[in-house]
Amino acid sequence: MQVTRTQNLHKEFSNYRYREHADAFRELIREQALTPIHGRATVVHIYLKDLPVDLAACIKHNFPHYSMLINDVLTEQWISSLPEEERGQYTNQPYRLSRWFSVEIIPENDMLEHPLPLRSVSASMIGHLVVFSGIVTFISQVVPECEIATFTCEVCGSSQYVVVPHDQYSIPQRCDSEVCQQIKTYEAPVLNTKRSAINSLYIVIIQELPAEIPDGEVPRTMTVHIRREGVTLRPGEKVKLWGTLMPIPVVDTIYRINSVFYAEGWTYLNAAEAIGVFGTEQDRAAVLANTMVESSQIHPSPNNELSVLREKAIPLHVLIASFAPRIHGREDEKLACLCSLVGGNEIIVPDMKIRGNINALFVGDPGCAKSALLKFTCTIAERGIYVAGRGASGAGLTTAAIRIPGTTDYSLEGGALVIADQGVCALDELDKLEEADRTAIYEVMEQGTISVAKAGITATLNARATVVAAANPKFSIWDPSISVASNINIPEALISRFDILFVIRDKIHEEEDMNLSLHVANLHKYAYDMYSTGTSDAQSMKILTEKELQTYISVAKSLRPSVPQELLDTYVMTYIQDRKEREFITPRALLATIRISQAIAKLRLSDSVSADDVAKARDLLAAAEKSAHTGRRKQRVRPGSEMRTANRVITSILGQHVDAIDHDTLQELALREHITDAEFQMALTRLINYGLIVITEDNKYKLR
Repeated sequence: MQVTRTQNLHKEFSNYRYREHADAFRELIREQALTPIHGRATVVHIYLKDLPVDLAACIKHNFPHYSMLINDVLTEQWISSLPEEERGQYTNQPYRLSRWFSVEIIPENDMLEHPLPLRSVSASMIGHLVVFSGIVTFISQVVPECEIATFTCEVCGSSQYVVVPHDQYSIPQRCDSEVCQQIKTYEAPVLNTKRSAINSLYIVIIQELPAEIPDGEVPRTMTVHIRREGVTLRPGEKVKLWGTLMPIPVVDTIYRINSVFYAEGWTYLNAAEAIGVFGTEQDRAAVLANTMVESSQIHPSPNNELSVLREKAIPLHVLIASFAPRIHGREDEKLACLCSLVGGNEIIVPDMKIRGNINALFVGDPGCAKSALLKFTCTIAERGIYVAGRGASGAGLTTAAIRIPGTTDYSLEGGALVIADQGVCALDELDKLEEADRTAIYEVMEQGTISVAKAGITATLNARATVVAAANPKFSIWDPSISVASNINIPEALISRFDILFVIRDKIHEEEDMNLSLHVANLHKYAYDMYSTGTSDAQSMKILTEKELQTYISVAKSLRPSVPQELLDTYVMTYIQDRKEREFITPRALLATIRISQAIAKLRLSDSVSADDVAKARDLLAAAEKSAHTGRRKQRVRPGSEMRTANRVITSILGQHVDAIDHDTLQELALREHITDAEFQMALTRLINYGLIVITEDNKYKLR
């Protein structure tokens, strides 16, 4: 058995014909010349598809050795191209010290198009070229890493080179040159950092994608080392990386070995973030359209432009039907989620910043599909994070200070709101969060930033996340007789930061109950059809799949519709009218109307907001207000607001009557305006004390 295994190993290693492959690679690059450019880092891209089949196969199976071979061959070719008088300075030192460029080996298209799940990367792949996908949760600051340490003798000027394999090396105790041995000097050489090879190392932690985590399993992570200048990765970005898995011995023990992934390169997993690096806004939308899956509504074309794309805009009712088709009804709530996904236009001027995110809050009875709406919203979002109840802390929502592996320094690890930057963060069971942890959301929802001061690090991080939250009533069942703030355990200051607030109630309605029960029953019949809603109306309508809807939302989000001049008067007049008719209408209500109308225009793939968009936005806000069965006054209750309303009702009744009114008649008329007895008596006494109402000789009341 041992002899057979040894023969197999010899046979396997005999395939790696390093000398022949080095000669073959020299022949391939013989005509190419490398020229250093002052002040600019040079990256040489080697594509496996352009190499001979046997050489590409050996690179994929023995990546570390062949990567070093390719680097040495390129360095050797550059040195040989120099004039003879310049070659001498490079002959007596390692190739790594002569190398002024970096090499990036790019896998074949088949490997890039089908990355492995992070969970599939195992020890059997050590030394192989691997491509896997994941989401960035942490990236360190630049860590200087010494690859080759150069020690120079101060007596004779000779150099000694020490290769640093795993951050540990032995310092030479004496110079080994012939000159120093003849004069018998025992001075130790000193470290020459200028002639040493020092890399810029970024330590990145990659977590497997939410869609790849099995139910009930803990997400797995991978430590990745990236040796490159100016890495721009951020927590929350979905990437696919290629490189090799290498074992790293643990310090002070011989029993443990950590696996670290040495990244050769990476690219963004979704097209939106990749195109955003180098494309203009219109090019981004056009290229994103090309990634759409072919369907009856969407046909990708290599020359898609926005004008062509708008002609293929999907009707709003089809988008609503395609959003969470397993959830029965809830059209207004689904439209609110769609608006949150695309958002409005962000305005940034030197002295002010107005957010474009549309925050939504769903409150109501248990079992009304609030959590299902939040989870589907995260599924459709390019970057979506779902957090539930007491499972989150303040550090988990914002940032945590952690020690950088292998160093004594600290760095900030982004929480859910930081990872969801320019995406969606769904906060389920918002009322169950501790108040100390909930305060972290205030700055995020209005300013889009998180200010932290931890472990000696003071920073302001971007957290431009759209917050979509859900909460249950304080007393389990919604009480329509009291305000929203009294029904839920959420401060009024936090409620006011939500643009849309829907109250979802489980009402008894015979027809609706029948439709819902049929829908639930048909879900079991169509359990294997993901996009069947189980109703005849939805079956007769062509709806989008998740992939199609996600791509459509990506295109719509990239647009920036403008507001025509004639619509400005509409915004102003409706806002003034609301201020007269309702209490406690603030400028935030005006901003919410503008954002939602812009979001509806984006869903139409339009470059301008229309009057119909404004009307639909106001209808959506009216539906949200009606869902609570209270006016704006009840949604934004402030101390003393009931008293001021009772004052207004009493003065209005007396103002409509020329003659004085007796107490019983005035009380009866006030009760018709939904004023309680206690509120009436307190308001009447207050108005009399202020002298606004006078009492006649026959004990009747009239305005002064």
